[in-house]
Amino acid sequence: PGNPGSLRESPRVSMLTGGLVSRVQVRTAYIRNICVLAHIDHGKTTLSDHLVSSNGIISQRLAGKIRYLDSRDDEQERGITMKSSSIALLYKHEIKSEKQVNSQSEKKKEEKSEDVKEAKLPKKKKKKKKQELKKKKMLAGLGKRGKGGVYLVNLIDSPGHIDFCSEVSTAIRFSDGGVVVVDVIEGVCTQTRTVLSQAWSEKLSCILVLNKMDKLIAQLKYTPREAYDHLNRIIEQVNAVCSTFANEERMEKAAKENNSEAEFDEKHTMSFSPEKGNVVFASAYDTWGFNILDMTEFYAKKLPIKPKVLTKTLWGSYYYNERKKGPTKKPDPKNPSMDIMAVEYILKPIWELYAQEELKNKEVISKSIEEFGIHVPSREIAGREWRDRIRAVMGRWMPIAKAVLGTVVDNLPNPIQSQAVKMPLIWESWQKQNITNEVKSAACECNFSSKHVLLYVAKMLDVGSKRILNALKATKNLKKDEFKRSQYVRGKMTQSNETKVIESPEMEEKEEIENTPENMKAAGRFIAFARVFSGTIDTEKNQKFMILKPGYDPKATKADNEKYCIEINSEQLGLFLLMGKSIQSLPRVPAGCVLGISGLDEAVLNSATIASTSCGNIPPLAPMVHSSTPLVKVAVTPTRYQDMQKLLKGLRLLQQADPNVETGVERNGEHVIVTSGELHLDRCIRDLKTRFAEGVDFKVSPPLVGFRETILTDLKKNEEEKAKRTDEFVQKSTPDGTFSIKVRALPLPSEIVKALQQNRSVILDAFRDKKKEVKGISIARNIILSTLKNMKKEAKDKSKSKTISKKGKAVFWDSMKVDRVIALGPGKTGENLLVDNTASSLSQLLDAQTLNSLMTSFRMVMEKGPLCEEPMMGTAIVIEDVKFDVETKKSTLASGQIIQTSRDAYRESISIHEARLVEPMYLAELQCTEEVLRKLYAVIGKRRGRVISGDFREGSQIFIVKCYLPVERSFGFSSMLRRSTSGMASPQLMFSHWEMIPEDPFFVPTTEEEKEEFGSNIVPRANLARRLIDGVRKRKGLPVQELIVQHAEKQRTLARKK
Repeated sequence: PGNPGSLRESPRVSMLTGGLVSRVQVRTAYIRNICVLAHIDHGKTTLSDHLVSSNGIISQRLAGKIRYLDSRDDEQERGITMKSSSIALLYKHEIKSEKQVNSQSEKKKEEKSEDVKEAKLPKKKKKKKKQELKKKKMLAGLGKRGKGGVYLVNLIDSPGHIDFCSEVSTAIRFSDGGVVVVDVIEGVCTQTRTVLSQAWSEKLSCILVLNKMDKLIAQLKYTPREAYDHLNRIIEQVNAVCSTFANEERMEKAAKENNSEAEFDEKHTMSFSPEKGNVVFASAYDTWGFNILDMTEFYAKKLPIKPKVLTKTLWGSYYYNERKKGPTKKPDPKNPSMDIMAVEYILKPIWELYAQEELKNKEVISKSIEEFGIHVPSREIAGREWRDRIRAVMGRWMPIAKAVLGTVVDNLPNPIQSQAVKMPLIWESWQKQNITNEVKSAACECNFSSKHVLLYVAKMLDVGSKRILNALKATKNLKKDEFKRSQYVRGKMTQSNETKVIESPEMEEKEEIENTPENMKAAGRFIAFARVFSGTIDTEKNQKFMILKPGYDPKATKADNEKYCIEINSEQLGLFLLMGKSIQSLPRVPAGCVLGISGLDEAVLNSATIASTSCGNIPPLAPMVHSSTPLVKVAVTPTRYQDMQKLLKGLRLLQQADPNVETGVERNGEHVIVTSGELHLDRCIRDLKTRFAEGVDFKVSPPLVGFRETILTDLKKNEEEKAKRTDEFVQKSTPDGTFSIKVRALPLPSEIVKALQQNRSVILDAFRDKKKEVKGISIARNIILSTLKNMKKEAKDKSKSKTISKKGKAVFWDSMKVDRVIALGPGKTGENLLVDNTASSLSQLLDAQTLNSLMTSFRMVMEKGPLCEEPMMGTAIVIEDVKFDVETKKSTLASGQIIQTSRDAYRESISIHEARLVEPMYLAELQCTEEVLRKLYAVIGKRRGRVISGDFREGSQIFIVKCYLPVERSFGFSSMLRRSTSGMASPQLMFSHWEMIPEDPFFVPTTEEEKEEFGSNIVPRANLARRLIDGVRKRKGLPVQELIVQHAEKQRTLARKK
């Protein structure tokens, strides 16, 4: 591939064209795929701007202001990132530490000695040894990390808002390393924990960037020693979060192996330490940053300490002893004012420079510049703004792009090293499926020369067909220019009054690409964001591929997989290099690189696995797990019925462009959009209006919140019901009496409900295929069984049961046979159970069709509850007895009659219990100062929020308040909070749990005390549950008990009409 040092030091992005891309991309060991991860407003995009400016794409003065990777208008307006953006950068890495220099020189000596040995060997042995060395280099990543040379860095900037977690999942799946940015003022926040958890689950190596260091000086007025202690606390917080993930994994592994001392792979632990060189201290606003290796390189020339020792002692409780000329653990008694080395040599010079800049002491500043050994133009020092002078000095002494990219190259793995760890994790059924060793090794080694090509598409990017065609046209024109130059050099170009160009036959065959409707339709509007894991995808070769969708099963028949497998040729595709706002066409892309692919609009909805036919019948890669759940729902209706088809097409395109959006049709015929939050909803509506359903006028309903319904153990308190019923059993039979069923309804213990919710995705995967329905039920049974065992264990430890009820209902769950659970509902993965409690099994009493009818009616009942026809939750229907006439059994009773009879029995068994409404709850994390704390609590109270904690962050003036907030009251919460606190508080909302509203929606005061407290007429003062139920019933067109006119008396006026 060529000498890595032959490229220029600061290459501009215009160099990333033609042959250079091919040269850089095949050097897999010199590739770093990284993503920037952080909480909102912690400085991700500003940092990304500085990395982009290092390649000359934007001016360094505009870095942090232009927000280059935020290409959407609403991103620029709001100042936050909503979509992941990828860009390719070049970085020339220079070896810094003495250890790396020694390792390089030793390696060269070893290579020379090997060459001498090889010269003595015969030809056959030479060939064999070369192949072995090539394989070793491939597995080892062609050398150690941090090797000098030019690197290709594929940077993916991800959003920090909780509503756009799906974009973070995409960035993490395609990256080999992560840059975790933490604001030193706010510290570890909600989204910081979330992205660290996602990175841990994907085995992603990370570095830590402590951003906004300038605020410790200018805003909080910390001393260097206070800042040192504060920075150490933040690093400890991040490490504490990472250690919880390691402990959880260790405990899960021990539980599976039934061994409390199970071995744990320490290689995949995530910890950050300045001494390791994986922590960067930075101020993206002031354009500077450094790590310990940078400071070691600077002070190694000034202090008589070896670089290796200096790296270990420069950050920590070490003092410099001038008499001993070295670091010591105790301070020098003759120089008590001397602080630790980190404070004296790292932080104090920065603090002094900021202090002199504020005092405008130019003489001291000039001395500092001389000490730093840098050159700053006099016109920049004479600037009016002191911040501009800081940027001029610090940006030249410790440029942030060099510090971050250098740390990335030194600490994060290349694709070869990363895929050896990640591929067994993200490939479903790696061990169980029949995958050949060649395919496995090609994927693990990231072998770009393999014939087995494997790609994964994570999402579809809407770039527009014009941009795709313009990129293809630009590439064609570039090829023509290159051909002209080559002809001129070879002397084949004849120049006269009219210049004649000898074109190649391939150029003559290809017609000029025009932006015609036919070409635009063929090109499509979407580009698939993908990564190549093995082989090389080449559009100039006739490669055949299989597009495997998430539902593909390699063990199923070809007819069953027809919907999930599509064949396509590489000639039908277009390959692109993603450069933020622009794209560049490429002929081929090797393994280890990210790319864009056009021509997959009809074949891929959101994600898919693309494999060459040579890979054989392989399973698809594991789908990505999104941490946010779509909850906010709105209905969209066109104002003109003629635009309905255009609106439906727009909804389909919206779902294709955003993997975390759900679109569908309600039972009443309304077309709905379900999103993760209020901000996500605003973006989707805007996209629908301006991009996907342009020109269609439609109405958007107020946000519709989904509720759940459940039952209590107690029966209804109505006296009439009590007189009619003596127990909780319900028996129903068909009109002819040939079939009868006896059932009862019971509330599920909360532990079982939580376990089913947490493992919903696992059960859903098993239910994707009808043939796996038995497997899905068995998984659910195992989950319930383990939960019941834990409940019994806790009850013994605490000497009381978790499922105590008035009439001994806990006895049923204690003696329940888990293998008698025959169905879940609603759908197939709900939190409701159908339990067979008959004397003999239903499978023996009934045939498959009748049993299926009982399960169908159960799911129908669970879909519509008795209060407002919302789905049921935490309810078990227990079948006690079934009677079926043997003679009728032979003639087979109509399944419709069985469904109707069993449905009536299920509904009646539910209706005799006290019913309650269950609402979704957000976990809100809010940060504010002491000044606006009272106003913040007032806003939370108005929105029915419940504060669970309020702590003062140590070492800062910030309060962190956590509260539970109903989703129904969350709309407009952010804007109301900003208005009340003058923008000094901002929330982060994340779905937490479902919570039952304890109020009885049908409560009527009967006693004198109740009438005095609640009033004699309950309708004007309806309780919360009743108000929410009535709102849902009105929306669904169900009858509501309300008084439209309360007093039908004639109005009296003062004027008497004569």
